[in-house]
Amino acid sequence: MRDADREQVFDRVALLTQDFERWPVTARTNIAIGRPGTEGAEEAVEQAADVVAAARYAGADRIVEKLPGGYETLLARVFRGASELSGGQWQKFGLARTRFRDARVIVVDEPTSALDPEAEIAAFDSIRGLVGPQRAVVLVTHRMSGVRFADVIYVLHEGRLVEQGGHEELLALGGRYASMFRMQAEQFDRQPSPSPSPSPPPPPSPSPSPSPSPSSSPSPSGSRSGASPIPRQAGASPNDSPVT
Repeated sequence: MRDADREQVFDRVALLTQDFERWPVTARTNIAIGRPGTEGAEEAVEQAADVVAAARYAGADRIVEKLPGGYETLLARVFRGASELSGGQWQKFGLARTRFRDARVIVVDEPTSALDPEAEIAAFDSIRGLVGPQRAVVLVTHRMSGVRFADVIYVLHEGRLVEQGGHEELLALGGRYASMFRMQAEQFDRQPSPSPSPSPPPPPSPSPSPSPSPSSSPSPSGSRSGASPIPRQAGASPNDSPVT
């Protein structure tokens, strides 16, 4: 690689990452920017057809149909009359840009981070469709469902290559790949634990008996009516507290 021509390397390699570019230009240019340098009227017509084909391949054509100006809609809110896309919609434009580039080596890094499950499956199918006799796809991902169909799987751990092989081969090996694959698969098979039954409410506390109302007339013993004298405990001195 050190001796290779830098321009030729860039011309043959495409990169699709989770941090894809959101160019503040038209929808058409957001796709065509993947392969700059086209000149002439015939090339421009051919490029326009290739842009539409790339958008259709990535599912971005359905997004373009809803834009007010179609392919000529500006995709940046900093401009008057422009439109803004969601993260998942931008990701489809990134895939369309990669398809339009028509590179020989495509490096794809976590391409479905902003997609829902249904769109993620469709995206992986489209990425696998990019593979051909003259084109290789290098997929970097932590999602095991996206790599099981790869020809060769390389497992990296702490920056080092620890395993390599096909999906079935690595499962039979029972190493790190098998552990990660089964760990993710178990997330779909795991049943939620039943919720604990709510505890019954505590019984109500008994309300205290009302104290007898004192009478205003004294009894012959000198205590008030309704209040009997408290007997002292046997053996207790007159200064002891009463035992109730």
